[in-house]
Amino acid sequence: MEILILSAGRATSKQQVTAAHLQSAGIGYKVVVQQQEAEAYGKLFEPQQLLVLPGHITRVAATRDYIIHDMGTDKPVLMLDDDLDFAARRLDERSKFEQMSKPDFWDMVECVEMSLGAYPMVSIGAREGGNRNTEQFLYNTRMMRALAFDRRVLQDNQITFAPMELMEDFHVALQLMRAGCDTCVVNNWVTNQRGGSGAAGGCSTYRTPEMQEREAAKLHARHPGYVRVVQKVTKTAWGGGVRTDVLVQWKQARKEGFQYDKRK
Repeated sequence: MEILILSAGRATSKQQVTAAHLQSAGIGYKVVVQQQEAEAYGKLFEPQQLLVLPGHITRVAATRDYIIHDMGTDKPVLMLDDDLDFAARRLDERSKFEQMSKPDFWDMVECVEMSLGAYPMVSIGAREGGNRNTEQFLYNTRMMRALAFDRRVLQDNQITFAPMELMEDFHVALQLMRAGCDTCVVNNWVTNQRGGSGAAGGCSTYRTPEMQEREAAKLHARHPGYVRVVQKVTKTAWGGGVRTDVLVQWKQARKEGFQYDKRK
């Protein structure tokens, strides 16, 4: 399985949180960067650790489509945000967490890879709500930050992140569920986003409230009955205030999806 860290606008060692964790655990990875930032990232990473995108690709959704459809491989892939901290569930109390050890990282990656043998889209648990959702595996629910794919399923069925520019991961997950596929979250480990969703860099460089509103409407239009556009009030995310967002009926989308066999 390939492990790719998607990064933009964060070419400093302090901002490369995910890479630092993987490096300390001895897990190989590549950092996916825009062509215009390759020189800056080249000061942080060895050439073999960088995957430089074609010059016209500057946004996350297009990056994900390039990784799935245009790299000339059907090898399973795990895409990680660049600002992730990780934690492992405690054996004595699954609602609580502890610092990841090197074996924890290897077990987590192995579990993701093995799960891709049964599910076309796999994620790692989220720290938010992780004290309540303590099952070892979660199915057909929201996934974020760490997204793994069986490239063959998306390639064979022409499933793309386009035309979404934001919430593109929701779009792909819903396409899979509506096609009758289950998705899986390996929940013995969780991720947390250092700095929050509005941190400098990444999609924050181009995401605006107007764009968010437009993309929410677009997602609703492509998945009517499963996506509802709402207004949310937040204290910290995106600097706080009211923003347009979506509520997704994940399990309903899967329940109504027709039976699909990826082996055909």
